[in-house]
Amino acid sequence: MTKPRRDEKLIKLCAERLRTEREKRFRTAAAFAAEVGVEVGTYRHHENGTRAFERSDAQKYARKLKVSAAYLMDLAGGDGATETFEVSIMGEAALTIWHDRSLDLERNKNKDTLPIPNPTGSAVRYAILIKDESVNKALPAGEYAVCVPIRNDGDITAGMLVDVEHTRGNLVQRTIRRVIAKTKGGFQLKTYSSLAQFESSLPYPSDDVSILGRVIGHYGEFDLIKN
Repeated sequence: MTKPRRDEKLIKLCAERLRTEREKRFRTAAAFAAEVGVEVGTYRHHENGTRAFERSDAQKYARKLKVSAAYLMDLAGGDGATETFEVSIMGEAALTIWHDRSLDLERNKNKDTLPIPNPTGSAVRYAILIKDESVNKALPAGEYAVCVPIRNDGDITAGMLVDVEHTRGNLVQRTIRRVIAKTKGGFQLKTYSSLAQFESSLPYPSDDVSILGRVIGHYGEFDLIKN
């Protein structure tokens, strides 16, 4: 099955946007191509509109140009680039992974960041990479859960997705779970998967369980998608 050809006018529009944004931050196409790690000839085709660039290309370019990939591919609408925010990536969520707490301390010192569009102006604070299928009913593996910190238990309500830290001595497990109210007070924090092997529940409050943040959306190839 062949890919549908993109409209030539759209290819030219995307090329013009790419060139305009590149010229704001990089003097030459060659310098920008070297920065993003693509062949300069390939990049020139993209910037000149002689060859359409794909989603993966748009994402790489957008990260360096501080715009949204959706804007570069004319998916965001409007006349200007969507404002982006540098969000710290604070770890990985996976039901089967336990790691030494020192890894979290190292991440806090040397934060990777993720530039994401924030069209609603919501208070984005940090991101967690989803590494497995334990929350696949809401967030696919390979995407980032975008969270805001939870300061006190009064902010926790049934139904929300939360960033959960479970400790065993010096080992830490990070997961994204759904908050379920218990009839006798407190909550159950359940995984939210379509796969039986990822079914898990933790009681809350608990001495070894902390809720670090509330998931406000997720970042995939392009966009912040509200729950």
